[in-house]
Amino acid sequence: MLQALSRDKRGVTAVEFALLAPLFFAMILSLFETGILLTRIAMVDHAVNVISKRVYTGEVTKGVAAGTISQSDIEDAVCEVTSAVIPNCNSEITVELTEDLMPPGLGLGLKLIKTSSGRFELISSVAFLNEPF
Repeated sequence: MLQALSRDKRGVTAVEFALLAPLFFAMILSLFETGILLTRIAMVDHAVNVISKRVYTGEVTKGVAAGTISQSDIEDAVCEVTSAVIPNCNSEITVELTEDLMPPGLGLGLKLIKTSSGRFELISSVAFLNEPF
């Protein structure tokens, strides 16, 4: 009976599929998740570039000085760009404008930072020289 069972080749493909399918599907889902993460990073970078252009041209600077632009207005402008890939953008992001230039370290900027709530931070920055108007 054992010899007959060892010569029977029926079901070999099903066994091979059962062994390899979880690895294949895990790889496909990982690629999909990586694509979503890279899309979010690109959209956040684009939003930072849009806002930095507004700062560079003086629109934000003059608005803050006049009291017509607030932090929440800037966050809303970022959310207009990123709302397609970041749901609940207004509650999920923090926008900070600083005057100090802090270049990234040797590869340390490539690590994702975990917040106290266990979430990962996506940080985007841009440096430019603000010309006098």
